[in-house]
Amino acid sequence: MVVKAWSRRKFLMASTSWVAFPGPGGVTLKHERVTDVTNRLQDRRPMTWVFTGDSVTQGALHTYGHRSYSERFAEHIRWVMKRYDDIVINSGVNGTTAAYLVGQFDWFVTRFQPDVVFLMYGINDCVDSGKSDEDFGKELKLLVENVRTIGAIPILQTPNGIDFLGMKAMKTGSRARLPIYVDKIRTVAKRESVQLIDHFRYWGKHLHEMQNGWLDDPLHPSAEGHTQLANRIINKLKMAGQN
Repeated sequence: MVVKAWSRRKFLMASTSWVAFPGPGGVTLKHERVTDVTNRLQDRRPMTWVFTGDSVTQGALHTYGHRSYSERFAEHIRWVMKRYDDIVINSGVNGTTAAYLVGQFDWFVTRFQPDVVFLMYGINDCVDSGKSDEDFGKELKLLVENVRTIGAIPILQTPNGIDFLGMKAMKTGSRARLPIYVDKIRTVAKRESVQLIDHFRYWGKHLHEMQNGWLDDPLHPSAEGHTQLANRIINKLKMAGQN
């Protein structure tokens, strides 16, 4: 099935800043040479933002009906910044890994023709004993390349901080290797010149708050934790206070 290109195709093809080309599934993709989100936001053209990841991104259960971090981001950009025509999509899936997204990239990312794609993995990847952090790094690199191929701007995120002692009481896989995987995310971000939102480092500087409100269990952010994730993104992308 061939999906028609978005309505601004003629403008994009005529602009010196854009190149249109056929992508997976016959979708006409837009390739933008602007690689910095802050600069892209200076343009008032509507944008599509896609958040990908595992249960943290999906935001299920542990928010108890409150907004997840992608929903708080959507409120900020569509109301505070008054970018009313922007679209924010959450395609996070509980229990998934970077390898899962590699295999399902068209379904969870490409078909939305995004301008910006947020990638947050590592919490489940570090549990798979059959794969190394090097494998994880290769998968992240491939995802970054895929995002850029469809003309979008990739943004890597480290996971939220977790309660390693509390994890011992949970009947789930050990996340003892998570710091190694977090370092791999940082390495890929540096090597590939990708914007990085380092939640893990920020939460590590706020251990008291993390253990007394930011987490709903030793692994998953609470509603307040999701607020902190959203605020970190907004601040790092210099979006705070704009209107």
